Amino acid sequence: MKSSLLEIVQWCNCITDFGAIVDSPSYWQLLVGTQLVGLIRTGEVPSLRTASDGQSPPPLEFKDCERQVTFAAWCDSRAKRTDAMAKLLAQMRHEESWASLAKWRDELYPIYGDPSDPKGIAVFIERASAANFGVRTFGVHINGIVRNAETGELSMWIARRSATKSMWPGYLDQVVAGGMGNGIGLTETVVKECYEEGGIPAELARTATCAGTI
Repeated sequence: MKSSLLEIVQWCNCITDFGAIVDSPSYWQLLVGTQLVGLIRTGEVPSLRTASDGQSPPPLEFKDCERQVTFAAWCDSRAKRTDAMAKLLAQMRHEESWASLAKWRDELYPIYGDPSDPKGIAVFIERASAANFGVRTFGVHINGIVRNAETGELSMWIARRSATKSMWPGYLDQVVAGGMGNGIGLTETVVKECYEEGGIPAELARTATCAGTI
């Protein structure tokens, strides 16, 4: 039986009991202060602990009973946390601690959760590590819609990802999509990704209209 695109999205968005996941022994909580910002798979915690303990001073603290990872007291600002995580993840990349770091992107993703920061950003981390920390990330997904002048029928552009992409190579995709990194805003990301992935000029990209949020 065929499924609609919306049905497929709803099937993927299948987390119905977030509290049960947070309390599961399969995950450790990543905290900034008392704010939950991510979930780390239990199996990935030992290598993270080893790398952190190898830094001087260690940027992370590990609470075994609570299954929580927090920043050390000296990491008390976005800048300090970001610098500490850059050094930590570079070390883990060198030591091949996490397979994901082999796909290093040299692009920073923000982790939100610091109310004292003007933008609420607690720390920036390398994009390749975002899934390991289980943090919420954001992106833009743009559909190209064409209406047939004679029939009025709507058609949608379907792109195919390059065979050399680090994620989902060769798969079908939207005409343009990309993550929001380095603190760049929504419109700026749309313009950037349209040019980089589709050769779409900024003037046309800026006419894109928001159709919703998933």
